[in-house]
Amino acid sequence: MRNARECRYDQGGYFIINGNEKVLVAQERMAFNIVLVFHRKPPTKYSWSAEIRSANENSGRPHQQFCVKLSAKGKSSFKGQTIKATIPMIREDIPVAILLRALDIIPDKAIQDLMIYDMKDTDMIDMLRASLEEA
Repeated sequence: MRNARECRYDQGGYFIINGNEKVLVAQERMAFNIVLVFHRKPPTKYSWSAEIRSANENSGRPHQQFCVKLSAKGKSSFKGQTIKATIPMIREDIPVAILLRALDIIPDKAIQDLMIYDMKDTDMIDMLRASLEEA
């Protein structure tokens, strides 16, 4: 192909079929049903975000996207960074503690047990404390 002056980095393809030009172009899309975690660079409202795009293989319904975000340092009026969730059909970000309380996980201790794997992890406890105070 290099003899035909084709770009060796081109992932697509160029063909002539029945006198018509045809081009193949590679496309990428985010995977469904896998949690993807992104670090956001300043200046942004959130320093980290975790996203999942849910899709049912047997249904023709469109996918749903759920996102959990960690606020950037210094942006919160509370002691530490707070955790917020973005869910379909609601425009505002919701504090994760309020979302869990709406799902009938009401006591702070139950939320803490659900979200913290190691109770000796003081950073996670402090981060969750700010989210509980916000709620």
